[in-house]
Amino acid sequence: MQLAKEIRKIDAKALFVFLTGYTQYVMDVFEVITFDYISKPITVEKLESVLLKAMQYLHMIKRDFVFQFRKNQFRISCDDIVYFEKKGRQAVIHTISENFKANMTTEEIWKQLDDKVFAHIHVSYIINLGHIRAIDGDEVVMDNEERLLIARSHKQNLKEKHMEFVRRMV
Repeated sequence: MQLAKEIRKIDAKALFVFLTGYTQYVMDVFEVITFDYISKPITVEKLESVLLKAMQYLHMIKRDFVFQFRKNQFRISCDDIVYFEKKGRQAVIHTISENFKANMTTEEIWKQLDDKVFAHIHVSYIINLGHIRAIDGDEVVMDNEERLLIARSHKQNLKEKHMEFVRRMV
């Protein structure tokens, strides 16, 4: 517990899973914002379940998008990306606070994205499902107030992906 408290002071995002046979400490471990608690005896199923859940959580919060433009290297959090806009070979990366340019193909962009978090809505747009404010007819309204056209061929898939995304977040 003391070690977890010290680590928490240094790293607010550290993930703790406690394993113990002493049930009297169950409430104490949550003092350091614990991800999970496993009581002994441990089963393979319980350990696999906790590890899978931890991997999914870390995958969700740690994803960065890396790109280059004019010999400069950039790294931004995928959570901050509102959408990608393709203009020929160039991609404009629209984030919460600013826009970036990169010379990337759609395939190169998708290699770094989680398809459970991002959706292709048009030949020109890949959007972050977490930044959708509304789906309004043939348009999607993003958190930054921009309205983007949804291609007819992508509309049903977008609705399904968005509903699944919302279910996972609840």
